[in-house]
Amino acid sequence: MADDQNGNPAEESISSRLHDEDDDFDLRYQVVETGFSESDERLYETSMDAIRKMVEAGVQWDLIENRLEIPDSDLKQIILDDFIKIVLARNHFQEGKRLKSISKELRIAMERLVTAKNEMIEEVKQASIKAYHVTQKKQNNDPSLH
Repeated sequence: MADDQNGNPAEESISSRLHDEDDDFDLRYQVVETGFSESDERLYETSMDAIRKMVEAGVQWDLIENRLEIPDSDLKQIILDDFIKIVLARNHFQEGKRLKSISKELRIAMERLVTAKNEMIEEVKQASIKAYHVTQKKQNNDPSLH
């Protein structure tokens, strides 16, 4: 870092700090491709809409799971899990709504919400660790990243 007019270390400029933040912006806010085929993507979207409508109509979660007709059981589980995680992200993490309240609204077992919440926290933890390691390699000019 360069010295200022009095020989003191100069403050890091705001623009250089912003530039550093821009460097890892793509990493921190990376858009993850689903890997779904076009037809699975359509099925995902229509299923999410159907689940939302059933929840709004007060249908119990077990019935929603049974009524959702998706031949691929893995895809069905992904869709159901994603719906729960989206609800938790909005209602619990953003708005601070208690899990018990969400459980009553969705008519879903608390255990299911707690499991989904723990999965979300673990996913964030793993993504943060990965982002940290990639950022450290970039800062150390690791040639394996070029």
